[in-house]
Amino acid sequence: MTSFGTEAHPWCTVQYGIGRITGGATLYVKNGTYNEAFTINGPAGTPAAHTIISAYPGHAPILRGSGFGSGRMKITGTSYIDFSGFVITNDNQGLYIDDDAGTGTPPNHITVTDVTVHDVGQEGIAIRGDTTNILLNRVTVYNTGRNGTSSNGEGIYIGGGNAPDNTNAVTVQNSVIHDTQDEGIELKPGTHDCIVEGNTLYNNLAPGSSYSSGGGAIEIDNPSGNYGSNPNHVIRRNIIRDIGFTSGITKYGIRTGTGATVYNNVLYNINANYNAVQCNDANDYPRIIYHNTVDAASNRAVVNSGTTMDSKNNIGPATTNNLAISPSMFVNYTSHDYHLVANSSGRNVGLDLRSIVPTDFDGNPRDATPDLGAFEYERIDH
Repeated sequence: MTSFGTEAHPWCTVQYGIGRITGGATLYVKNGTYNEAFTINGPAGTPAAHTIISAYPGHAPILRGSGFGSGRMKITGTSYIDFSGFVITNDNQGLYIDDDAGTGTPPNHITVTDVTVHDVGQEGIAIRGDTTNILLNRVTVYNTGRNGTSSNGEGIYIGGGNAPDNTNAVTVQNSVIHDTQDEGIELKPGTHDCIVEGNTLYNNLAPGSSYSSGGGAIEIDNPSGNYGSNPNHVIRRNIIRDIGFTSGITKYGIRTGTGATVYNNVLYNINANYNAVQCNDANDYPRIIYHNTVDAASNRAVVNSGTTMDSKNNIGPATTNNLAISPSMFVNYTSHDYHLVANSSGRNVGLDLRSIVPTDFDGNPRDATPDLGAFEYERIDH
C-alpha cells in the first residue's frame, strides 16, 4: 500500500496537505508554483506544539492567485499556527489573518516568518477582526495596489476597515516594506498594544490612492470609542527613507494620531513638503518621541499639531531638549551613516530616559547622560 504525504510520495497541493495533517504536525512544501489561494482554518496547534506550514528548508514555493481582481490567502478561526517561507503573489489581497467576517473565533498566536508578498491588487498583509498575538517576522511586502488608484494599497494593514476592531498585540519586526501604493504599515482605530520594530520602509504612499490622500509610512490612526485606554503602540528602531513628492498626497514618515511611544528611529529623504514625524488628530494620550535621528529641516522634523507630545533627545528638531541636525555630527552623512563622531555636538548632552529607552538603535546601553539621536557613540566601533 502506497503511503502518500511523504517526501517520496507527496501530496500535490498545499490546501490538500493542510486538510490531511493533525494539530501540532509539520507540513513541508517544496519549490514550485502552486496556483492556489486558500483558507487555513486549522488544524490548530497548542502552546507546546504549534502546527507548522512551511517551505521545505532552502525552498521558496510560490502561492499564485488567479489575478489582481479576486482572491486572497487567509488564516482564520484557528490558533498556534506557524506559516513560513512562502511567496504570495497575483491575488487581490495577499495574506489576511482575520475573523472571516464574524465567525466569532478570531485567530490568535499566529506566526508568519520569511514570507514575501508582492504584486497584489490591494493590501499586502491584513490583520484584523479582533485578532490577537500575531507575529510578522522577516516579511517582505512590495508592489501593492496593482488594481489602480481606486483600490487600497497598504503594505501591512492592522485593524478594521469600515468599523474599528480590537485587534491587538501584533508585532511587525525585521521586515522590509517598500513600493506600496498607500501606507507601509497602518494601525487602524481600535488597535492597541502593537509593536513595530526593526523594519525598513521606503517609497511608501507612492503615489497614494483615492482611499489615502495622506498618511505616514508608519501610520497610527486616530482613536475610536471602542477602546477607552491608551492604545500604547510602540514604534522603535525602524529606518524610514525616500518618501517622495506626489501632488495632492500628504506624506509623513511617521504619523501618530493617538497615544504611542516612538524612539530610536532613523528617518531621511522625507520630501521637504512633508513633516517627518507628525503628531496630530485627537488630543488624548501622549505621543512620546525620544532619541530619534531625523534628517529633515528642523521645522519639519518633529511636528505637534494640537496634541499632547513629549519630544526629547532627538536629533532633528531645534526645540527644547532636542538638537537640529548638522552633517558634521556623523560618521558619513552623505551615505546616511548617522553614528556620531567623537566631537559631535550631540554627545553626552541628553536627559536620562532609560526607563523608556534603555538601549540605542544597535542595542547598546544608554547611560545617565546619553547621546542624542538613535545611536550612542561610545558603544560603536568606527
